[in-house]
Amino acid sequence: MALPAILADRGNVSARDMRSHPIGTGPFKFVECKPNQSIKVARNLDYGKPGRPYLDGIEYTIIANRSTAILALVAGKFE
Repeated sequence: MALPAILADRGNVSARDMRSHPIGTGPFKFVECKPNQSIKVARNLDYGKPGRPYLDGIEYTIIANRSTAILALVAGKFE
């Protein structure tokens, strides 16, 4: 199996690095991860389906406490 040049140049990539700087070919590109706070992804302009994705990006907010998450949803903080 041939590796992409970016991986071949790096050699072995640790699991920790892969979790904090993921590589993918999907509709969104990884932007930022704040542990236990949020994850941000942005539209991948090189995605194989023209005109997609329809969103410019997504921000996932992480709320560990279920009650706090429900209160935030009811308050209209999230969609």
